[in-house]
Amino acid sequence: MIVIALLGAGTHYVIELHEQYRAAETARPVVADFDFMYMAIATRDVQTYTKAEESKPKAASVIPQWQRCVIDGASCDRQTVQAHMRCKAGVVYVNQADWQAFALIPRENLRGAVAMKSMNLCAPDNTPDE
Repeated sequence: MIVIALLGAGTHYVIELHEQYRAAETARPVVADFDFMYMAIATRDVQTYTKAEESKPKAASVIPQWQRCVIDGASCDRQTVQAHMRCKAGVVYVNQADWQAFALIPRENLRGAVAMKSMNLCAPDNTPDE
């Protein structure tokens, strides 16, 4: 009976700990890293899509206004041009028509990353002059 009680208490503890971890994870801000180096903030609600492969991308979720996202880059050589981003909801793809809904936050970029000039991610001169 003691083993059963300990097993029940241990299971309850693990479940509670997992719920607390999930709550802490959602409260944690998005930060730039070596994969996603550039910080931006949505100035309006933005529709996200599945990755554009051979078929048309499908609507996936919505990035709410004022949410920060970090940018990896863009697939400029595809028929549907998309930016690859990580936001609170996870990794998302944003179509080119919605890029202007984001404002860059250069001071929150990965330290040492060359700042972008604009959200026109496919522009050949989107880095500062050296």
